[in-house]
Amino acid sequence: MKKILRLVIGIIVIFLTIVFFVMQVVNNWSELRETVFTINVWYAVCAVMFMVLTYCAHTYTWHCLINETHKATNQITLKQSMGVFNITNLTKYIPGKVWAYGIQMYILSKNGFSAAKVLFVNVLLLLLTISIVCVAAFYYILFNFIYIDLLLKYLIVVVSSIVCVLCLIYIEKALYLLIKIIKKVVKRDFSIIVVPRQQILKAIFILVISHTFFILSVVFICFATGIEHNIRYCIEIGFIGVISSIIGFFALFAPGGLGVQEASMYALLITKFGITVAVLLPIILRMIILISDVVLTLISYLCIRKDLKGFLKKKQCKKIKCSEE
Repeated sequence: MKKILRLVIGIIVIFLTIVFFVMQVVNNWSELRETVFTINVWYAVCAVMFMVLTYCAHTYTWHCLINETHKATNQITLKQSMGVFNITNLTKYIPGKVWAYGIQMYILSKNGFSAAKVLFVNVLLLLLTISIVCVAAFYYILFNFIYIDLLLKYLIVVVSSIVCVLCLIYIEKALYLLIKIIKKVVKRDFSIIVVPRQQILKAIFILVISHTFFILSVVFICFATGIEHNIRYCIEIGFIGVISSIIGFFALFAPGGLGVQEASMYALLITKFGITVAVLLPIILRMIILISDVVLTLISYLCIRKDLKGFLKKKQCKKIKCSEE
């Protein structure tokens, strides 16, 4: 019943978002049409390239963490990680958000990876990603939506920076405490595996690079459409894109954050950047994400097609043996 309800809510949210954006396009067509027909193809290609690099950096983080938890000789290669992580990542378009974890557990079990290890790595990766975005969102909101004395803002920045540094110093304890809290909140038990501080800091560094690629992708979208040329504003729009993507992730009822990501991005853009940016950018960003998903799926298939063929042959042999018996 809950699954059906989530699916219905997701469909309603996506439908209402589509209707809303169509109405905005129709009502503001005279202002929008000049931008719509001036798309620079090369900038658009660069936007796709940086979005693909965003996913690649994220994949490499997952690859390092998953092998760190599994010190045996049968660790997975980077090619296998590209295939497994990005193909299972396509299940984000199915409501629920947890399908990828189950498929990863099933695929990696043949390499000796326990379900607990796979789940822990995904939870850890999610926590690190959310932490980075929350820090970025905090600073963005502080300087754009909170109207207090500038000196007080800088004081808050200094204090929060000290807190961030302390969290980095005691990163293992901070993360494991957070994971324990999550276990109590969701009322699910899963193993806590020790990951060295060096690996966690390395993961944070790569994830920061990943989000930088995402921001650069949005910057090139701005250049491609001609809706914004000021580099500072383009980077600011990129930050909004990162924040809205995480908001979309938390909407469990919305497959791939469809509708929620676009609506939250529109709400954050409209007050400062106007109707043209607020309407066009979320739509174009979604198109770039979908194109990047297709490109990565093809790359991922090429990375693991031999493993996939071997896996399917084994399954076929087992079926033949069972039928003979």
